[in-house]
Amino acid sequence: MNHTLKFSKPTRRGKATEEMTTSTPMYVNNLGCLTISPQTQDDLFANTGDNVTLLKGVK
Repeated sequence: MNHTLKFSKPTRRGKATEEMTTSTPMYVNNLGCLTISPQTQDDLFANTGDNVTLLKGVK
């Protein structure tokens, strides 16, 4: 995303103007929201059952 900041301040004999243009990387997550950091972490609380070890004899 490119953005421009324009600034002008009054001086004694007119005005001083400044302009700055920068860019920021933006990411779209799975819900369609824009974020500044990618959401690459998996859901830790998803109920997949693949990583569960049952303990026997524990009450």
